[in-house]
Parts: sequence; C-alpha cells; structure tokens
Amino acid sequence: MPYASENAVSRDELPGGVEITEEQYQQAIAALVAGKHVTIEGGFAIVDPPVVPDPEPEPVDPPTLEQIKAAKLAEINEAAESEIAVLSGKHTYPPTEVDTWPTQQAEAAAWFAADEADRVASLVPWCATAAAARGLDLGEFMVRVQAKVEAFTQISALIFGHRQGLEDQVMAAEDAAAVAAVVWTSPV
Repeated sequence: MPYASENAVSRDELPGGVEITEEQYQQAIAALVAGKHVTIEGGFAIVDPPVVPDPEPEPVDPPTLEQIKAAKLAEINEAAESEIAVLSGKHTYPPTEVDTWPTQQAEAAAWFAADEADRVASLVPWCATAAAARGLDLGEFMVRVQAKVEAFTQISALIFGHRQGLEDQVMAAEDAAAVAAVVWTSPV
C-alpha cells in the first residue's frame, strides 16, 4: 500500500504519513514531477507550491553630496573631452598620430624660435620625415603644424577654462540641487 506525507510519497510506510490509494499515489508522482506539492493536512491533496515572496530589497542609501559632485564632474569632463575632440578634429586622426602631437608642437616651437638660417631638417626630425613622406616643403609643413598648434591652444584654453569654472561651481555647491543646476553648455 502506498503512503503520503508532506511533499513525499512512497510505497513504504512514511513517518507521520497516511495511507493513500494507488490512484492517489500515481497522481502524486505526476504532480511532484510537475512541480506541485503533496499535502496531508486535512487529508490527502495536491496543491500548488507555496509562493515564496521576493526578498525585500536591500535599502539603498542615497548618494552623498561628494558622490553627486563626483558624478557631475565626470559628466562635465566627458562633455569637455567630447567637445575638444570635435573642435580640434582629434576624432578624425588615428590615436597613435595624436600621440605625436606633442612632438610636432615641440618641433614647431624649435623651428620658429630658430634663426631662419638654422631652420634645417635635423632641427625637426619628426616633422622633416613627415613632410618628405607627404611631399610637402618642410617650411610649409611647419607653418601648417604651427597653425594647428595655435588653433588648438586657443580652443583648448576656452573649453578647459570653461570646464574649470563649472568644476568650481560644483565644488562650491552646498546641496544636490545646486550641483544639478551646473550644466555644460558649449562656450564656443
């Protein structure tokens, strides 16, 4: 004779179990496989499993003023970087070419600081090689580099001066609303 107990059936006697029919036993096996539960409270029955409520979410502390400021500064920095990349054309160059910009800037400074007679290829080896590879006169190449250096200097001073002003506002903010009121707008 089969037996049933809380969420179990067996052909052997179960501690605390009750005797059930063969038909109930077969029904219980199918129900257990389907994810149902067997109960003997108030008599043999097949029931849906108990609904386990989702755990209460862990309380989330609101961000501190310092965290709000840090997030705002990251937002402002990203906006400044994005704008300088577009205005300088940086986004149109391969990153390794951008890495040469300090070298080009230093060589342009040396070129234009030198007397006309001293402006030779050995003074500006990177620029001399690039000019030759491009098929440009070295003097013309240096004029182009210097024009880009001067344009970048002006635009970067404007963009980053504006960024620094917004950073000052964020750091001076006394509450989250004051931080939220600081918004990047293009200074150009």
